[in-house]
Amino acid sequence: MEGRNMRGLPGPVASRAGLDRCNRPGRYRQASCPIRSLAALAAILALSAVPAAATGLRASYAIDAAGITVLALTAALDVNEGAYAVGITSSTRGVAAILIRGYQASQVDGAWRAAAPAPLRYRTDGFWRGIGRHTELHYERGQPVVRVLDPPEPEVRFPVPPEQQRNTTDPLSAFAQLVRQVRDSGRCDGVASIFDGRLRIEFTVSTEGTEHLDGGRNGWSGDALRCAYESRIVAGFRRDQDPAEAVRPERGTAWIAAPAPGMLPIPVRIDGPNRWFGSITIRLIHVETLPAR
Repeated sequence: MEGRNMRGLPGPVASRAGLDRCNRPGRYRQASCPIRSLAALAAILALSAVPAAATGLRASYAIDAAGITVLALTAALDVNEGAYAVGITSSTRGVAAILIRGYQASQVDGAWRAAAPAPLRYRTDGFWRGIGRHTELHYERGQPVVRVLDPPEPEVRFPVPPEQQRNTTDPLSAFAQLVRQVRDSGRCDGVASIFDGRLRIEFTVSTEGTEHLDGGRNGWSGDALRCAYESRIVAGFRRDQDPAEAVRPERGTAWIAAPAPGMLPIPVRIDGPNRWFGSITIRLIHVETLPAR
């Protein structure tokens, strides 16, 4: 099944699913895993409060390693008083696309319950080196239920126990919550417990102040909120991974701002670690407003 329920952002492709190495524990925020790099986009997360009016937007990012673009990412966000929708698609670019073909699409629709997101369904599909993955979570009475996990790979990783799945949210809902908090309070302090069907991850984010970015031709320029983030995997480890390496936290920095007056605040730059490239930079290269739904 394929759709465009995010105002023109393509929906998941059910015939091919998730990036193979995207789901390796110990490295949640990495460019080889675009949605997790946006766990720098969806991982500077966690937080509160609803704006009185909102419009949606579509943002395009380039993910660079050693000055070379290796991934392209598009995020569509629609937040209003009653509901939210977030979709992210990403694919390899340039030399990376020649060496490693990869694509991933993730989306969530949800409502707001007081100041907290209440996702209805979270879904990811894609492929990595020809290997497909598909994950689908439904939420019943506020708790995640894994409806699809393909492949299940019990021989590859330890499953996340039911007690570790409870009281969690998906990465994209947490991102929507971050957008609301920054818009409402101008700060990014908080924590989030994330379960994406394969991993349970704890995120912490803190405000470091305001900094001027001079992106020039290669990125967004202006004053942005500087946020430090840390992620730590607590369940879903690979069976062949060194336990000390698996639990080692990773840290990075994200800069969040409204790209133009009246727009929602979003990450305009993220610097973080990467398993393959050592470090990566995610930079905003284009943004456009979408009608509020």
